Amino acid sequence: MSIRRQQQQRTLDADEFARVEATRHPAIADLSDKDLGDALGWLRERRDRAQQLANRQRRAVRGKSDRPAGFDQADAGNREKAAILGEAVARVNKERERRRAAAKRGDMVERARSALAARRSLGDAQHPEAGRTARKGFKPVDRTKPISPKERSFP
Repeated sequence: MSIRRQQQQRTLDADEFARVEATRHPAIADLSDKDLGDALGWLRERRDRAQQLANRQRRAVRGKSDRPAGFDQADAGNREKAAILGEAVARVNKERERRRAAAKRGDMVERARSALAARRSLGDAQHPEAGRTARKGFKPVDRTKPISPKERSFP
């Protein structure tokens, strides 16, 4: 389930929120492929960092860390931040895959058109002579073996 934008704005700082907003539908189409790759790298880095901090905080709360956490450090919103950034990473990956598929589809159409043009440029197909034919048709041959009444089929 996606997280509402209001909640995202509360969880993320201004720079992070602006970059996450750039991964949404109308804005993501305006990004170039290079900008999309840069955004993906930045988002992955921030997501991984938020996950590491959340894991560290969870260990501290359970008392497994060197330094025990106080109540204020128990949950600084890093799990939610990691989830928000993870959704943004998924959107960017989906957009990159969509662009890759569109380019692949365009290449396939281009190749099919060039193949059709090459085929049409050859003109009519050249078929070899058929050789001897029946001309007037086969001559009927009278049966020499009689047919039993059981084997006859009536229409």
